[in-house]
This record gives sequence, C-alpha cells and structure tokens, in this order.
Amino acid sequence: MDEARRAKLAAWLPAGSEITAMSLMSGGAIQQNWLLDVLQDGVLHEWVLRTDSQATLTHSRPRAEEFALLTTAFAAGVTVPEPLMLCADALVIGAPFFIMRRVSGIAAAHRVVRSDTLGGGREALVRRLGQELAWVHSVRSDNAALAFLSPHPAVSPAQCFVDEMRGHLDAGRSPRPMLEWGLRYLERYAPPRGEIVLCHNDFRTGNLMVDDVGVTGVLDWEFAGWVIGTRTLAGSAPNAGGLARRLRRAGLARGRRFTRRMSRRRACRLMMRACGSGRLRPISAGR
Repeated sequence: MDEARRAKLAAWLPAGSEITAMSLMSGGAIQQNWLLDVLQDGVLHEWVLRTDSQATLTHSRPRAEEFALLTTAFAAGVTVPEPLMLCADALVIGAPFFIMRRVSGIAAAHRVVRSDTLGGGREALVRRLGQELAWVHSVRSDNAALAFLSPHPAVSPAQCFVDEMRGHLDAGRSPRPMLEWGLRYLERYAPPRGEIVLCHNDFRTGNLMVDDVGVTGVLDWEFAGWVIGTRTLAGSAPNAGGLARRLRRAGLARGRRFTRRMSRRRACRLMMRACGSGRLRPISAGR
C-alpha cells in the first residue's frame, strides 16, 4: 500500500487515530490481509485490515457481505475475530475493506495436523471444532442481517448442486461420462432437504486459528451460505484416510481398521461421534 492510500486510510479512521505500523500478511491469494497497529488516545490497538486482492473469484462474496457474515457469526458465539469497521468506499485505499480485531495463533495446516498439543490436544480440538460448527449452524435462514444470501432452495441443496454441475457440463464442448456418472450417483443418494442452516463452506485447516489452549478464530467467511449442516463435515474431510489416522492418534477410534481407501462417509461419522453428537449440538452451554 503506497503512502497516498495509507494517508487516506489514516484520515478515514476515527479522529485521533495514528497508524504506527502496517504490513501485508503472507498468503491471501484471493484477499489481502494487512497487519494494522493503530494508536488511539495513548492505547495501542492491534487490528487486521481485509480487502480485495487483484485476483478474485466470481463466487467470493464482497467485503461488505463478508463483514455482515462475520458480525452475525460473532453474535452467534462463533470464535471469530471481532468485526470493528466497514468501509464500502473504494476511493479510500482502492477497494472496499473492513477492519477486525487481531487474534493470535497458528493456522498453517501442516503445523496444526502434526501437533499433539495445539488446540489443547487432539481430542479437545476435535470436540471444540464440533462446538464451533454448532454455533455456526445455530444461525437460521430467517436472519434479516443475511438477507443478501441466495434464498434457500425448496428442494434438497444437494440436488441443486447436481443440477448446477450438470448445467456446466452441458455448456461444455466435450463429453465427460465419468463426471456424468458421478453426478447421477450423487443424485440417487442425495440426502433429504433437512434443516437449512448457515454453513461456512470452507471450514478446514488453514482457516482455523488455534493456540495451545484452543481455537482462537474461524477465518475467511467469503464463501458462506445456506445449506444442510452435514455439508460442513463432508467438506472438512477431503482426505478421509488422513482424518482417520488423526482420529486414531487422538484415541477416538481405537480398534478400527484404517486405510487410505476409507470412505468419506465413515470418516465424517467418526468426526461427528468425536464431536459428541450426530446432530452437532454444542457440547456445553457456556463458551
């Protein structure tokens, strides 16, 4: 960020604010995240500014919508960075942005999955992730703050996904019989519509900040939307064999046989059992 935009940002912040440090965080292929230290009335605030990167995805939600999702999740009890300020004016730094409170911890997937202590230990971390999912799923489709999300379908969201993918295949020039077969299989075994809830849609290592005690932040809400809750479990177990090994090492599935060919459905079932309930209800009423 050049000096001109930094000066505009400083002028946009509340009166009496002074930017003492600002640096671009690593990663962020879709969005940019800037570490922002601001001095206000003698108090140092550690924030993160999130804005668009030059390369974006068409299905990535704009920053104003992500800010609304973050605010709703925070109010629902999900462990997310506290949302503070939103700026929809692209003239300030060149694109809309929002500011949230900085959280500490580790999100690097290769470190999280190999550690026996991060998150308070493997068993504690799995149970806490189940509780986080329960808080996310407590947000229902009648929430007025999320009216911008696509209306939930009258049929199963799984069927809507199959129809959408078929449309993409039909628009292509080359036949894809194996993909067509896969879609037909999904259609035949699609789950019922069920209860429609808010889903993060990218709930995975890399977007989960943890420390030695537990989860410190569920990050990156730009793909969230209305779905059936079990989609979160399916999306969080892309490598079923890897999940099975982690559950076994955590002592949550002793006596079972694990292979790389272990089905995703079975792996998700084990994760749900580890969370304490197949319905993903909170483990306890308190935070």
